[in-house]
Amino acid sequence: EVRCGVPVWAHSHGDTELLLYRNATSVDPVMRVDDGVFAPSGAQTIRFLQGWTGLRPDRGSFTGGVNVSLEGFGFNASGAYTCTFTQGGSQMRVPGRAESQSEVVCQTSTNETDWVMGYSPLPIVSLSEGADPVGKLGGAATFDFRPVWGPVEPSGVPAAGGGLVTVFGKGLRADGSLHRCIFNNTNGQEQVPPTGWLAAEASGDRIVCPAPAWPYPAPIQPLQLRVETLLGGETFFEEGDGEHRPNSFDFGFTEEISGVVPGVAFAGGEDVTVVGSGFSQSSTIYECVFRNAGGDESRGPAAPANAGNTTALVCGGARWLHPAGRASVSVERQGVPLDQAFAVIPIDFYEGWSALTPSIPAHSARAVFTGGGFANDPPVYQCRITVENQPSRLVDASHTTNSSSALLCDFGEWPGQAGPAHVELFRALPGK
Repeated sequence: EVRCGVPVWAHSHGDTELLLYRNATSVDPVMRVDDGVFAPSGAQTIRFLQGWTGLRPDRGSFTGGVNVSLEGFGFNASGAYTCTFTQGGSQMRVPGRAESQSEVVCQTSTNETDWVMGYSPLPIVSLSEGADPVGKLGGAATFDFRPVWGPVEPSGVPAAGGGLVTVFGKGLRADGSLHRCIFNNTNGQEQVPPTGWLAAEASGDRIVCPAPAWPYPAPIQPLQLRVETLLGGETFFEEGDGEHRPNSFDFGFTEEISGVVPGVAFAGGEDVTVVGSGFSQSSTIYECVFRNAGGDESRGPAAPANAGNTTALVCGGARWLHPAGRASVSVERQGVPLDQAFAVIPIDFYEGWSALTPSIPAHSARAVFTGGGFANDPPVYQCRITVENQPSRLVDASHTTNSSSALLCDFGEWPGQAGPAHVELFRALPGK
């Protein structure tokens, strides 16, 4: 008995001759006996079979176009190879080519009707030449078709959170794997929706992420949204739009106003707070705008309520320079209106006065009431002056200008004695 170690066969598979020599310098092979008869050639036919041992990469984009290399031996350079990805009743069959006697390359299909659907278990890969299967050494080989993400709709939501962000995808997993959206900026700030991990929608082509509140200034840093997947206890990032491309998308949280406090304010000037989200820390770029249905408007600067506050802007000493009534409030950032949670955010301004000319000479008793919201049309305003126990004098008030912020009461020369005066301003009774 002679035992020979079989060398690596670095050629195509098929039949070949096996010859036995006494030693390395022998010229003639040892004669072979076949059924008691010496074979003249001494040759024995032996067949080398082809086979494969593994593949790389073992994962790639669901949308195809991934070159998968099957490594093995004995491949035929002119062979008609086919790679088959099988999962349940679904199959993807794609042609392969022998790059050498040790490598066959197959490219996953970019035809949507060929895509293997479902992910539990992973598709099994097999190789055949013509109608003949090519054996796989070791256990079965699988290929992980990774989902592709995008686009994202909408591309931005209010920083207050609560909006829904839909991330579309292809090949989303239907095997109980979970996904989550992560919103982050280049400053290292990030937020994850409070719902955390989500399953794909029933359609299998999207996940819907409730947007978290963004507690940072909205427009300062560029934002991105990326998707993580939790599968079998492992967290990983899916690929996007093709192999090895990150699945992050440009995204933005927008500034938004949602209300005003107080809802009723003195037209002559009062601090008004506009609440919302995503406000910058600049004290020079915002302006409060108050406007009524008739097109009258008043403006004033706005600034963050305090350092680090991104949810409140204070319109300091906001004044309404028109007759009292209902108006709406909006905020502009360098001339551009901010988004609003509601089409109209109302505020009611009431009339009143806050200052009076401090002294009234007896020879020319004139009082100026400074305030806001005074009407330009009837009812007429009247003033009454009383000096100690002397009889009062009642006169009509008039506007000092076309403004609704000041009224003049001219009492004329005071005939009585000088002394502390009590002055009142009120609307005239109808018909008086």
